[in-house]
Amino acid sequence: MRSVFRVLAKGTFGLLLLLIAVVILLGLIGVKVDMSHLRPGVEIAASTALGREVRITGPVQVEFSNWPELEVSDIKIANTPGARQPEFFMAGLARLQIGVFPLLRGEINIAEITAEQITLNLESDAKGNPNWVFGRPNPSTPEEPAETEDKRPIAFTALDRLSLKQIAVNYHDAALNKSLSFVLDSMEGTAAEDEPLTMNLAGSLQD
Repeated sequence: MRSVFRVLAKGTFGLLLLLIAVVILLGLIGVKVDMSHLRPGVEIAASTALGREVRITGPVQVEFSNWPELEVSDIKIANTPGARQPEFFMAGLARLQIGVFPLLRGEINIAEITAEQITLNLESDAKGNPNWVFGRPNPSTPEEPAETEDKRPIAFTALDRLSLKQIAVNYHDAALNKSLSFVLDSMEGTAAEDEPLTMNLAGSLQD
């Protein structure tokens, strides 16, 4: 009887080692999985964080590795009520790659942020209120003191590559009744730890 349990134990341990090896291998080579069934949850989480409706009509894909990559297509972020355009932001493709192990240390290390086919509608109303301020603050509600007990702050460490392509920006100032638009063919940047973001731009301004 003991020999049977010994064989079962060895077999179970062997299968466990094989499973761990497979997980490590998949993490090293990277496996992309269609996660479009999670789209409603992603929309709700993004809408809650921004205080604006976020819609995703394209596929959602995740590549699993020690630097997982999230790729989302056809994204729209709603504008403020009464704005000239219904959408504040639109993108045909957005990709984010972030390190897992730095997150475990409380560090945000972003390998890449990529977005393509972007339309950004900026405007300020007659009172000078801009539409690029997010969130829904309630002045009548006093702010609760931040909890500091046993919580390590999450620190941004680096952004290795920011790449934005095919960007159309429209700006309207309602107080001056003036509009401005420009097109950026590309926007490339990087931000090392404790260093400001540096950008290289290429595009054209109207007139």
